[in-house]
Amino acid sequence: MQKFKAVQRHNPLDPEAPNKFYASPVYTASMDLKELSDEVAEKSSLTRGDCYNVIQNFLSSMKKALNKGYIVKLDDLGTFRTTLSSTGVETADELSSGNIRKARIRFSPADELKGMLTSMKFAKKEG
Repeated sequence: MQKFKAVQRHNPLDPEAPNKFYASPVYTASMDLKELSDEVAEKSSLTRGDCYNVIQNFLSSMKKALNKGYIVKLDDLGTFRTTLSSTGVETADELSSGNIRKARIRFSPADELKGMLTSMKFAKKEG
């Protein structure tokens, strides 16, 4: 069950409007790669070390693919792709790599993963 808390925020589109309270998730912990490897190992015939190695190699391969300009599709998980933020120029010939301000990695969850959200239960954190 996902816990949430009330967080007061202002409306950036209307600075004069009074602040309102919005739901914000409460994160109870984080799971690192070793813990994730333990979870996967419990459900398979592989050891934690095997799982850890597979995940590390997968991440290395994914970085290479994204760096080559590939979109990485992971079936029921979703899709990873790079996006760019750049300054605008008047003509296409003026555009160069110097205009790129920031590169990001975007993740778009697959329908099955997004579907998990529709059945998620919520509870307000007390205190």
